[in-house]
Amino acid sequence: MYTQRRRSTVALRGKDATSERIVGSVRAIMDAKAALRLPRPAEGKTALSDRETKQHQAAIEAHEKRINENVFALYGVKGLPGD
Repeated sequence: MYTQRRRSTVALRGKDATSERIVGSVRAIMDAKAALRLPRPAEGKTALSDRETKQHQAAIEAHEKRINENVFALYGVKGLPGD
């Protein structure tokens, strides 16, 4: 009879924490992209300044980098081939 090996709870906790960080970064990206959408004057929103736009774009890039790093850690790889 085949029995599946159990993973240690410490290893699972680490993966859960990594996946939670990924989810948090995805949510932050979604919020930043929503802020970058065209303003809706009917909702009392005005256009973003150049500084605010750059801040949101930088936040998106930073979170995308964190997602990549967490996915690499989750799967135990050092990076993309050719990097």
